[in-house]
Amino acid sequence: MMEIKGLINVMVKTFFIATVGIIVSVAVFCSVFSKDATFGVSIFWQILLLAVLTTLPSLVFFSPKELSKKGWLVREGIHLVVLISILLYLGCTWGWIAISKPIQIAFYLFLIIVVYLAVKLLVFQNDKKVANQLNIGLKKYNDV
Repeated sequence: MMEIKGLINVMVKTFFIATVGIIVSVAVFCSVFSKDATFGVSIFWQILLLAVLTTLPSLVFFSPKELSKKGWLVREGIHLVVLISILLYLGCTWGWIAISKPIQIAFYLFLIIVVYLAVKLLVFQNDKKVANQLNIGLKKYNDV
């Protein structure tokens, strides 16, 4: 079960991790495909909007009751498909990738998966750290 307060906490962390991931991905992508590219101020707003729009689909994990492993995996799949759809649509709309260049799309998708996995790993590590701290606190409380 993921309560709304916990989900919002995860979404805020995800937003900041995603923002950094997007910036790194843009730098890598441009280093490979557009070495001489120059950007206007709009790129900063696009990155921030993209981070928000890729954080919002995390709401798919909200559930008032405990999810089964299958239910969780289904939501993970839906989440990933929604993210890829948003990122591909906006990447094409904003001219970040050319739909006529399959190698760009493949590399863009690769970067999406790398950032997705990095976000998941960092959030998981943070959650694990918090869980360990809670367990230590509970052990101390029970030992008293």
